[in-house]
Amino acid sequence: MSEYETLVDTPEGRELLGWKPLPAAPVAPAFETAWLPRTLREMAEAVAENIGVPVDLPSLVGLGVGSACTCGRVTVPFNHDWKEVAQLYIMCVMESGRGKSPVFRKMVSPLLERQTEENRGQIVAIEQAKASFDVLQARRTAAVKKKDNDEARQVAAEIAAFQMPHMINRFNTGNITPERLAELMQENGGSVALLDDEGEMLDMLEGRYQDIPDLGPYLKGYDGNYPIQMERRSGRVLVENANLSILILTQTVVAEKTMTNPRMRGKGFVSRFLIAAPEPIQEFVESKPLPAGVVSAYHNAVMRLWSMPTCTVPLSREATDLFRAWQKQVFDRTRPWGSWGGLYKDPFAEKLPGATLRLAGVLHFWQDRPEEEITAATMRNAIALARYFVGHRLHLMDGANGLTPPAADALKYLIDQKRASQKEREVKQALCKRALFRADGTAAAALEELEKAGYIQRRQEKGSGRPVCWIDLHPDLLPKEEAFSL
Repeated sequence: MSEYETLVDTPEGRELLGWKPLPAAPVAPAFETAWLPRTLREMAEAVAENIGVPVDLPSLVGLGVGSACTCGRVTVPFNHDWKEVAQLYIMCVMESGRGKSPVFRKMVSPLLERQTEENRGQIVAIEQAKASFDVLQARRTAAVKKKDNDEARQVAAEIAAFQMPHMINRFNTGNITPERLAELMQENGGSVALLDDEGEMLDMLEGRYQDIPDLGPYLKGYDGNYPIQMERRSGRVLVENANLSILILTQTVVAEKTMTNPRMRGKGFVSRFLIAAPEPIQEFVESKPLPAGVVSAYHNAVMRLWSMPTCTVPLSREATDLFRAWQKQVFDRTRPWGSWGGLYKDPFAEKLPGATLRLAGVLHFWQDRPEEEITAATMRNAIALARYFVGHRLHLMDGANGLTPPAADALKYLIDQKRASQKEREVKQALCKRALFRADGTAAAALEELEKAGYIQRRQEKGSGRPVCWIDLHPDLLPKEEAFSL
């Protein structure tokens, strides 16, 4: 280990070397598709190349699709007292025109098309049931007119026990009021998913139709298997076991309003979400057709998830050990002095371990042949995803890093190399091949901006020939040695 590496390993040494503290997440972390099971990984990569979007976007939508299917059906126990339901609240934040809706359609359409197909077969059954119900009501009216108390009571009991079939609405798009959400839960066995590619739900909960919309169904639906009771003009709505999965694709301005809304924060609505803001693609990407085999495999996997039975899936011993170590790491890092200290007073920190169990459950059933237990490999990937969401949350909390687009892109490039030091000449050559650096002097100006902001340091190293100019990346931006092996 060099003298520089020895010094940079300690806070005192960093100060001696001139490194100033940085925000917890000056750059949003990159998404690695290696965290995903094969079928979802290949579809996410193919859609990203087809539409020209960051791979985060279709990956997050795919996790939302899996969560929609496991909602209310999968339980992941850690011990006798702690069980998590495998349903997620995911929010993906990107500006308009960045490909959110096209990605949404390609990833979600198998669910919605299957639901539409199933509902075609429901129409006749529903109309027949309505006719039967009308007959019962007519019989009750006739009995009351005849003052036949026994007949009226018997028919009243039949009406109360009558099971009216409904359209299948497990998977719902658009803005749905809390009252309508409770009705949908009641009609669909307690479990529904909201899949929103425009952020309409957030606008509605901000008060589009009501001054103070009821957050109860969203809070209890996340916790899972809690009863919900609401009063409507049409009568009382009672949901015995409410379960809800949410996937939202929205714009920055909508997300910021939600994340800073005192009521939504205070009630714990915001802390239930795994939030990410993928960086848009800066380079031109030539669209590639979706491979038929990848699309077919994805469709078959979604149909398998659709038909999933209710089940409980335990952790393997190795996965349990990993999760315990992860719990401790979350606790240590979210202390005021920890590397995630910005989350100390955020209820999200308390929910993070549970969200990791939920992620593990969703990943488990995205596998082609899920085992009887959640494996250590799946838990490693769930923890990696949890870290990704932590980094994005901290990045959004810190706000913009104040860099110009070329400087921000140069910083992202340097971080992606995962190297403490790089030759300046090689960095400039690589940057000049990127779209933002085509104009003369742009790369040099970006590096100068990064140096002034404290993200990099530049130094010369003398040798037998001409001095070599090096760029040192801030130590906080380098991959960290984790407290336990992944």
